[in-house]
Amino acid sequence: MKISRYLGALAFVGVSIPYVALAGPPPVISSSVAVCNPNAPSQCAAPNSSGALPVSLSSSAGATAILVPTGLAANGITPIASASAESCHVFKSSPGNVYGLSGYIGAAGFIYIQNLAAAPTNGAIVPYVAPIYVGAAGSWSWTPPTGAPVLFTAGITVCASSTGPLTLTLYSTNTVFSGIFQ
Repeated sequence: MKISRYLGALAFVGVSIPYVALAGPPPVISSSVAVCNPNAPSQCAAPNSSGALPVSLSSSAGATAILVPTGLAANGITPIASASAESCHVFKSSPGNVYGLSGYIGAAGFIYIQNLAAAPTNGAIVPYVAPIYVGAAGSWSWTPPTGAPVLFTAGITVCASSTGPLTLTLYSTNTVFSGIFQ
């Protein structure tokens, strides 16, 4: 994967990159980029004061990006969780990106991950992501199958339903939701 495409996608979703190692010809970079040459590890730049790593590439032929863990708080994403059991949780009422969702449902049912800015009402529904069937009370989770965050253009709303896969019948309050998104 070329670094320009990979970093461009991360910049588009608003992710700060804590550290990047390059393989291939070195690109032209701005002075506020934390990029290291694997052949000369001492040739690194530090992240800027907010922890972001803006990148300007003039050539990316054969270059790849490798993300390395960091302890900088500015580079993390704080998960959001339900304060109590509920039928739906609106994680974001504006466009955003989902990195992962999970929760606990109190009975068998379907989890709907919707591109909506508000909770839907009961009835026919067109899922944004294929519904998750949970066969009995228990935990469930969903991460984007490609490993890259999924764009939600209207909002990020997750609901629990006793019916499915194309009919929503909201549970009253038997589910707890948790999500990582921006």
